[in-house]
Amino acid sequence: MAKIRIDYVRPRRGGDAYGISSDTIQEVVAPAQTLEVGEASIQSEAAPAFPPDARGALGGVFARISCLSGAVVATAAAVNPTATEAGGVRLEQGQRPILHPIETGQKMAFIQAADPPSGLPVSGGGGGGGGDASAANQTLLLGRIGTKADPAAEEDESDASLFSLVKRGLQRWTALLTRLPASLGRKPAAGSFSVGMANEDYALLDELVKAVTPATYALLADANATGEAVIGVKPDSYIWSVSGTFGGTTAKLQALGPDGAAWLDVATLNAEGRTGVVVGMDATLRVALVGGAPANIFASLT
Repeated sequence: MAKIRIDYVRPRRGGDAYGISSDTIQEVVAPAQTLEVGEASIQSEAAPAFPPDARGALGGVFARISCLSGAVVATAAAVNPTATEAGGVRLEQGQRPILHPIETGQKMAFIQAADPPSGLPVSGGGGGGGGDASAANQTLLLGRIGTKADPAAEEDESDASLFSLVKRGLQRWTALLTRLPASLGRKPAAGSFSVGMANEDYALLDELVKAVTPATYALLADANATGEAVIGVKPDSYIWSVSGTFGGTTAKLQALGPDGAAWLDVATLNAEGRTGVVVGMDATLRVALVGGAPANIFASLT
């Protein structure tokens, strides 16, 4: 059999007329009950009517439960509660009392606790600064902490001991440190911290490179007459080059005008050579061979 005592208390701040203390005083507001608890669930008497506090409020009362001998499982306050080993709070002799909020007319239920503990939440240590936990609870706690000889846990989320989880964390941290540079600041690539880009970033980089890399356009290839129009020439500065047998012809680099019909001269060469030209947005260009007897003419923009 186990034995418990129930006091009805209302916590309040301590102090006097000169100031408020940081200490909390548990003011007893109703007579105590003492119960003997066995293997069958028993109920406390219904909580009596509580006097109001200094402000006239009736609430704020707790059932302070102390275990005088043995061990019990206590349930929360209710109108008709039943205690079981599967739920509640375990309280043992020598441990600090537990506080449960309670209202007038409510009861609490208790049952003698199993030994060793069944894995229920356990109240803290004894009063007066905290007493020692039971031997069973100490064994359970030490098992969860582990020992220095425990190996590192294999997974981050596991039931391994605290020692094992800490060792795993240290191993992962050590591995990370080996990838970091010894110091910050500018340094050769071999001593810097490498950061890889995402696949999407590589695709964007490819598009950017294409956008800023000057293109090369073949305007004539082994020709002896005006070439076909080349549509969509990117805006940039280019070198226009022409080679081959001119035979008295004039090579003209022409751009299609805004009316979409007329061809406007951009540059002219009367012999093999090259010259710089500037092309606007999405131009349509061609090379016109005017007069003479040209042969094997090649022209390009680079």
